[in-house]
Amino acid sequence: MRKRVAQPRTKEQWREFCARPAPPRPEPVSRGEYDSWAADRQEPFDEMRRSCNANPPFLKHPQVLRVLAALKPKLTQGRYSQDATFHSAIINGPGHCGKTSLLKLIGKECELDWWRRHPDLAPDPGVSPADFRGDFLGDRVPVIYVSASTGATAGMLSQAIGKFLHVPNPGRTATK
Repeated sequence: MRKRVAQPRTKEQWREFCARPAPPRPEPVSRGEYDSWAADRQEPFDEMRRSCNANPPFLKHPQVLRVLAALKPKLTQGRYSQDATFHSAIINGPGHCGKTSLLKLIGKECELDWWRRHPDLAPDPGVSPADFRGDFLGDRVPVIYVSASTGATAGMLSQAIGKFLHVPNPGRTATK
């Protein structure tokens, strides 16, 4: 089993994140029903419950839905733009309020939507998303996910994008 990373740093890790299904949710049972089960039935149920609790779903509450509604036009404008310009937005807020989770949710939905609209460009069904690299020109990358710190410079962002895409870095001074 491949080690999972907290934040995807390469396109293969990003694709693995996008392809990873949510763990199955166990059917709710009463405490009395659970206590009546034999230990060999309780253990798989507990394992499924622990897996589900460790990987909770992202809840689309009203605030998230408002942000998604505001960002949706920005995400689709590039698809229809005559000059292929892409529009952007800045998401700002205090730490631990869900900015990264929101961006990963948006990115994952965009990536999966892109592959649904272009099934001819998708990896073969038997190929793991982590193993699909494609050839240099044929590998489509609809979403680039990089994490940047507060003091990140343009050069640092360029290096993160290059690392994500496996662009060879000729040296420490090559930042663009």
